[in-house]
Amino acid sequence: MGRDDDRPSVPPRAHVRGGGGGDQARSRHPVLAGGGRRLLRRDASPSGRSARDGERRGRSRHGLVVDSAAMADEAILELYRREITPELYAEIRELWKKHSIAEDARDLPGLISTLTEDCVYELVESGRRWEGHEGAARFYLGLLSAFPDITFDLTDIVIGPQGVCEEADVTGTHLGEWLGQPPTGERLAWKVVIFFPWDAEKRLFRGEKVYTSGLPVPALVEA
Repeated sequence: MGRDDDRPSVPPRAHVRGGGGGDQARSRHPVLAGGGRRLLRRDASPSGRSARDGERRGRSRHGLVVDSAAMADEAILELYRREITPELYAEIRELWKKHSIAEDARDLPGLISTLTEDCVYELVESGRRWEGHEGAARFYLGLLSAFPDITFDLTDIVIGPQGVCEEADVTGTHLGEWLGQPPTGERLAWKVVIFFPWDAEKRLFRGEKVYTSGLPVPALVEA
């Protein structure tokens, strides 16, 4: 799920190269028809982060104060130590754009092509997971069946060597079952924060980790 202000807009049912199936296949599928993304401007506001109190602190080679207890896990340390280059930034950004354009066009094969074979889609509040390409396809088909007119208005984005993190305002009409919740027919609005973890070896995203706020679906707050 993603959206960029300098990419060309993709009209509903448009075909994006790089995915299989084509316009004709998508137009026959009741779920993969239509869609769109918009960019919302927001005023930047300064923010600060206070240093955490603790016994185990040290300075990294970049001069930053870090809490070693908070980063004892080697996997987290590996993420923390990743370096960014202009080339890597551009590569990750372009893959995110490809993913979001494919999603806007309901080009499911094109979207799946941006994900590793062992990708995981996770709704953090509920702990629900969809694994692999087949799982990612089920996640999207379920979401788009429940909210056929769903739109994401991007409000913030960060791109780095660990992946992409975006914030968006979401709206959609609840016309199908979602996470066990029967359709209400209501127009709903909620917020999401989505993290796309970057696989440095496979040069693809390892799925999406989705945080949701304001969506009245019990399964999102009941683990």
